[in-house]
Amino acid sequence: MAPHRSQSGFGSFLSRAATARHKTYHDVDQEHAAAIESLKHKLVAAGHTTLPAALVINGDVDATLLRFLRARKFNVDLAFAMLEKSLAWRAKIGADHILEHPIDPRVQGTVRECRPSSYIGYDKEHRPIFVERLGKLDGKRMEKQGASDELALSYHLREMEFMAQVVFAEAAAAAGHTVDRVVSVMDAAGLTLGQLTGSAQRLLRLITAMDSDNYPECCHAIYIANGGATFSAIWRLVSPFIDKGTREKVHVIGSGKHMQQVLSEALG
Repeated sequence: MAPHRSQSGFGSFLSRAATARHKTYHDVDQEHAAAIESLKHKLVAAGHTTLPAALVINGDVDATLLRFLRARKFNVDLAFAMLEKSLAWRAKIGADHILEHPIDPRVQGTVRECRPSSYIGYDKEHRPIFVERLGKLDGKRMEKQGASDELALSYHLREMEFMAQVVFAEAAAAAGHTVDRVVSVMDAAGLTLGQLTGSAQRLLRLITAMDSDNYPECCHAIYIANGGATFSAIWRLVSPFIDKGTREKVHVIGSGKHMQQVLSEALG
């Protein structure tokens, strides 16, 4: 069942009490309260008197605005431009209601088989843990079975909205406060240079652009497990497509006992 949606109104939007019960970043909110309030006022002045509930994770307006401010180094004008552009994008593609329209089950089955991934629980801070088997990636098969860039991107859009509307909501309920960041563990065992086809690189560029423009600061950390020389070579090719903030969150942790120790300490 798709989650219930409404609008996060700005009548109460300018009141700090409106979202106080949802707070995650108490310390950061205090430090950057002026930036958050300035962004609110700019939105209201531009006629954005509501935000889509699907965008506002856990109903926490301040935390949502904070993510866009973080992405633009707390430059209010740049954060406003980014958010306004994202709102237009969401309206154009119907992101708020995308989960109400399931993707073709054949495409879904193909993508899941050719790019296996799943959520496996929470870390010690109640952040969801997402695991992806990079070594099982089969872009050529996806293409042959009709999973075009457009369909694969549509599938990824549903993944991101599921994360925002469902996964983070469940994490917040368990934690008792807003949770809006995920920890990703990418298993690079078996990954080869041959998997990085031209179409795979093209799709990666499209996905990273979508995520950085519309789902900013939703990643806490990315751990690359079993990442050897092959992954290092691939990383040199793909890292230019990924924004600097995300690149800085990538940790290549090798394999064996060291990998296990790092993940144990990081995830709890």
